[in-house]
Amino acid sequence: MRLPAFLLLFALAWLLVGADDAPLDVQAARVEYDRKTGVVRFEGEVQAVQGALTLRCDRLVAHYAEGGALTALDAEGGVKVTAEGWTASAGRAAWRREAGTLELTEHPVVVRGEDRLEGARIVFWPDAGKLVVEQARGRLRAPRLDARLQAP
Repeated sequence: MRLPAFLLLFALAWLLVGADDAPLDVQAARVEYDRKTGVVRFEGEVQAVQGALTLRCDRLVAHYAEGGALTALDAEGGVKVTAEGWTASAGRAAWRREAGTLELTEHPVVVRGEDRLEGARIVFWPDAGKLVVEQARGRLRAPRLDARLQAP
């Protein structure tokens, strides 16, 4: 069964923000932590793995609140996310807990099999089930509907 590409985006958002109980393993050439600001910077061949999700980028910045809760993530430079048969790529990705958004910019593309969705900017609100793709283009296989009429 093929999922429409927009459902892939919701799966991406869920994996990024909803898999809190899975451990997060981040590897990078350089890590910088500033306790005063609650910011952790990862640079150089960054790879973050959480469950079935893998995020690769040049730089990843994680923002934490005073209590230690993750509040924001910013990935930039060759951002690529892969999980279970699909891939999302962009120049930048930003997740904001308070706004409930995940935003992909700088040539964002989501691919699964022959389905491909791209735009100038892709923003989604996984909790609200809302997606906006600016300047959308791509190839999606729509679900086939059985349109045959049956005689009474």
